[in-house]
Amino acid sequence: MDLLQKDFSLWFLFMHREQIELQRDFSKSCLARLYRLFLKDNPMPMLNHGFEQMTGLNLRDWIKCSFAVYGCVLKDQQLRFPRPIKLPDVNLDPRKFELFLDRASAMPSQIGAWFLNKRHGTKSKFHTLIRSVFFQYPLIRHDDSNYVAPFPSLVFQYAESSIYETIKELPRFADEFGTSFETYVRGLVEQCAETPLVWTEGALKDAAKDKSCDFIIDQGSYLILVEVKATRFSRDILTPDNISTDNSTKKIAIAALQLLSSLRDLRDGRFRGLGIDANKPAFAVIVTYGEVPFANSEWYFERYLRPPIEERAASAGALDLDSFEATPIVLQANYFEILMGLLRYRFRTLPELIQDRTLQGYGATGDWDTYLIKLWETLAPDTASLPTTNPDVESFHAMLDFQKSE
Repeated sequence: MDLLQKDFSLWFLFMHREQIELQRDFSKSCLARLYRLFLKDNPMPMLNHGFEQMTGLNLRDWIKCSFAVYGCVLKDQQLRFPRPIKLPDVNLDPRKFELFLDRASAMPSQIGAWFLNKRHGTKSKFHTLIRSVFFQYPLIRHDDSNYVAPFPSLVFQYAESSIYETIKELPRFADEFGTSFETYVRGLVEQCAETPLVWTEGALKDAAKDKSCDFIIDQGSYLILVEVKATRFSRDILTPDNISTDNSTKKIAIAALQLLSSLRDLRDGRFRGLGIDANKPAFAVIVTYGEVPFANSEWYFERYLRPPIEERAASAGALDLDSFEATPIVLQANYFEILMGLLRYRFRTLPELIQDRTLQGYGATGDWDTYLIKLWETLAPDTASLPTTNPDVESFHAMLDFQKSE
């Protein structure tokens, strides 16, 4: 309790590690994102090749193995795969399935050693902030045939997170994955915004003084400036020091600076030739690939983002953060998709959403992800589905090519 009294923000970190991140629900849009990012039109050929060299499976087979296991886990969290493995319901090489199981599982002794290693050099008061080992190994392996999945949802999540953690160390990651992610977000903007008034970086860069943001969306009475960063919080231990030095924090600060640069160009009239009204109120959204815990909380923003952003903005001649109508919003891509859906169906405007969250307070609404999910479930009629979801979900299921049992 003394620790929390000295720094109440730690309470949020403890809650996130012990409860929130283990209770994530998933939807069809998660399947659509997985398909678009890693499989559709073979967006990452070199990374796919590198992944296969490291794991023995290409991206398609890895994802098929993940969902074959997830289907079994939904029936029974205790799994039995006698060797040699036979897969009557899955159109997949059993040898590849064995490779997947070996990488996705750990023996109890290995799990204990993993935690001891993470605790080494970490103050005891922060031990509860160590990420669960089951994000890295969603299966406990008792022997070559018997497995247990303590958290079935993590088996689902592993399909995507394990790919990201593997390919991020490969040489073409920034190029191929960054491009694939930006293409994915562009699809969300173009399909969900339901307006022809969307300008991409390609259209903005010739008029911009410095590097522009990725998108400007005209919502009639206001503008949304969007910057995309293929990042997520990557540390296994969620301490304040690790937040400050994590690459995701640096990437968000860089994104904010690019948004401020574009806002300056907007106010200077540099985009007037493109038909963008320089006088409209402007809001900023930073879209990340994965989760950056509490990035929209006041303590995170004031402690980790505002000082370096304002220092660099001043030296670069950019506007200050208060030049936007509201503090820049940081959204993981799947929640940005919900935001675009809300705007598309005109359930709410972005200023209305910001005002509502401000009135309720962060403690009542939670971060933007929780707020948007609840709002979508409340406001969206049964017929209003996210526009990007259904076609790609159908393609995803066709890719799995699972055979039906007789």
